Amino acid sequence: MNKFKIISYRSNINDYLSDGIKVTNTDANDNLEMVEIFKEITQKYCDLHKYEFLFKFINFDDLNPIIENKKKYNILNRFTPEREKFENIILYKLVFMRDELNKKDSDYVALLDNDAFISNPNIKLESFVDEEHEFFASPSHTTCDTPQIFNRFIFILNKFINDYEIFNLYIKNKINGIKALNEKYKSDYCKILNEFVSDIYQMNEGFFICKNTEYMRTMFNLICENFYLSYLNKNYYTCSDGFLMFTFLRNLKNDDKFCFLPLTVQGHIQGAEDARYDVNKSFIQHNYGGVSIKDRVKYAKEIKNNKWWSSLNK
Repeated sequence: MNKFKIISYRSNINDYLSDGIKVTNTDANDNLEMVEIFKEITQKYCDLHKYEFLFKFINFDDLNPIIENKKKYNILNRFTPEREKFENIILYKLVFMRDELNKKDSDYVALLDNDAFISNPNIKLESFVDEEHEFFASPSHTTCDTPQIFNRFIFILNKFINDYEIFNLYIKNKINGIKALNEKYKSDYCKILNEFVSDIYQMNEGFFICKNTEYMRTMFNLICENFYLSYLNKNYYTCSDGFLMFTFLRNLKNDDKFCFLPLTVQGHIQGAEDARYDVNKSFIQHNYGGVSIKDRVKYAKEIKNNKWWSSLNK
């Protein structure tokens, strides 16, 4: 049995909106180049530490179980078609994780997004796990976002409490009270409240590790039977994969199975403090939203020749 297995995938589907970046057919060559660099780096890393590496290209047929499950509940549909396409692609990682856990051929299964490049190959996956927990992920890079989320929440809560007319209306009719609050202060109270709550649980889904236990297998089987719940995600900026995993993780009978990894595990070139990519600290460089596919390729090429990889190639 393998100690660790790293899995990843890429879709051949273009023309969707991802994290504010429009991915189109013109990005196809850059996408393919990025994937080849990712596969090269990850395979070398796995060879170095005797891990298994499994990579898949997927198409619309692979997404059918997700689409069919959600179709039964399309009354809940709230995504635009291009966003729906993106959401289904990222939800496949949950299917992939479920299938690999159910094989029971490794102690741990780690998932890496194909734009998450291992920067320091000397750091082993063993250093991220312990005997106490079963699910390991780094927190989202919200060092800059969190103060803004708090400010929005405090602002609208103060307005709500101190506006006697609106508060009194809310006591009599909660829906009308919230509508009046939103109209008067040009806000969305429920969205701001949900954003405030969900910030506590936000994870960076580009890299996470699952211990291959009955508990985790059961959880991912349940998630994959209930993809329609992704429509209950009220935060547009939180992707459905993270939303579903945390919905189940924080409601488990034993919700202490989860462990946050340090922010330095995944670095972004536009991150702040420990979430900023640093060749001396970061295990992975993961430049998701805000960085074009072409630029992700450029930075990936730099990773291949950084001081850690260069020292191994001597």
